[in-house]
Amino acid sequence: MATIVADCENGTPPGAFTVANDAGISVVAFSEQQLDEALRTLYIMHDTRQYTDGRGHETQQQQTRRKPVHRVSPRPPTRFETGIRLFSTVPASKVVDFFIALLRHARISDANSREDEPTTAYFGDGLGAEHVLVQSFFVWLENTEKRNRKGFPSLTAATPNAPATTAASPRSTAAAAKVRRATSDCDGFRPSQRTPTPPRKGGGRAKQQRHRAVAEEQQHQTQQRWEKGAMVDQQQQTEFANNDEDGKQHKRNEQQQSTHLETMSDKLRKILCENEQQHDEQDRQKQGDEQTQQLKQIEDYTGANDAGHREEGTVHTAAAAADNSVTTVSPQLPCLYRVLITSFHRDQLVTLLAPLSFPQRTHSNIWKTVVSVLELKHAKYLTSFVTIVKEMVHQGQIGFDLLNFCLQHFADKMHFNAHHLVHALLLGPLCAATVEQFAANQSDDFRAQSRAVLLEAESWKYDENKWRAASIAYAHRTHEQLPDFKVFCYNVNTLMNELKHGI
Repeated sequence: MATIVADCENGTPPGAFTVANDAGISVVAFSEQQLDEALRTLYIMHDTRQYTDGRGHETQQQQTRRKPVHRVSPRPPTRFETGIRLFSTVPASKVVDFFIALLRHARISDANSREDEPTTAYFGDGLGAEHVLVQSFFVWLENTEKRNRKGFPSLTAATPNAPATTAASPRSTAAAAKVRRATSDCDGFRPSQRTPTPPRKGGGRAKQQRHRAVAEEQQHQTQQRWEKGAMVDQQQQTEFANNDEDGKQHKRNEQQQSTHLETMSDKLRKILCENEQQHDEQDRQKQGDEQTQQLKQIEDYTGANDAGHREEGTVHTAAAAADNSVTTVSPQLPCLYRVLITSFHRDQLVTLLAPLSFPQRTHSNIWKTVVSVLELKHAKYLTSFVTIVKEMVHQGQIGFDLLNFCLQHFADKMHFNAHHLVHALLLGPLCAATVEQFAANQSDDFRAQSRAVLLEAESWKYDENKWRAASIAYAHRTHEQLPDFKVFCYNVNTLMNELKHGI
């Protein structure tokens, strides 16, 4: 993944994927080799074949009649871990462009994949590379935005030199107990430091006599110490008496020096204050110059694509207008504090993600994350989002996930009617909760119209020709682009059983 952010020095490399803006000028180019490497990393991380045991191992256990060995298989990576692996090495200003190019490349590779080795075999649950890419990117982006908002530091691994606690063996405990007993027998003194006992004479002395001799010897030693201490005290007193006059003279000298310093202190304070003020002014000027230089670098870096093409007198704009040049990704540029998503990026992402439909058994709620990350509920971006969705509905290119999400949260702003319920029912398994939420707080005429349309859709399960005609009238696409007729019948029966009490 280190080469994902490699530079393209000699213009656009062969087979490069570019992201173009409305003016027709390419903004970012990624080589096909970089995108292939990213997809290869994605396939290796999510290869489901390495997380399950084969059938040959099970048959061998049955033949040998041994106890099954519970092997701990590696855990498949989460969407957040996948996003860190794919997008954390890309500069923050180019992450969105890289994701758009990678998603387009994944769709082309899925379309060109062989039938004997589909990409769904890698991920499981009927998911493809584009599904995992979308989930990983937006989950990673949402987590990074939360961490930046809270001011958390970057994720770091655990310290390798952490102390490890190990259970002690019985041999080590026995040895420790033995050492403990040996040390407890000692009284804390070395043999040379102990008080020597007088030697025995003849048949030996009684116990009391020995203790008395030891006490007398200790008393003799203490008396010698006291005598030495008294001699030292007398010597110190004589020395203090001799040095008393010297001390008085020393105090006089100190008083004279203190008075002299007090007179000079005012002058020194003034000089020091002036020097400190000069140093502070110099430091402030240096900091201001550094900040202005940093701001100029950031403005030059972020505004190179727009300001460079507006100025007609520069050589860069002349070359860009003549050759339609491409600004390439440079890994040396510093990442910004957060990923900046422009309105152009929002429109591109919504257009690319609108036709995407996740498998039914995954029950994806990805559009809730997409709307929160892209801030599509904001009044500044809501109008463009509504217009794109309406165009995708009329062109027959919208997916079930986005249409189902809009029926729940944007029905009043999209001005949807009862026919959009049938459109969603033709695309996938419409839920009764979605229908009830769509018809809530509506008039009686609107609810009656919705009931009549759903009853009409229920009658199509008895006639396949009506279902084919409805696919063109409501979904704006042929029946071959929709789920199978049997799947539609199952979805209609499930929905009407849930709505048996009416809406």
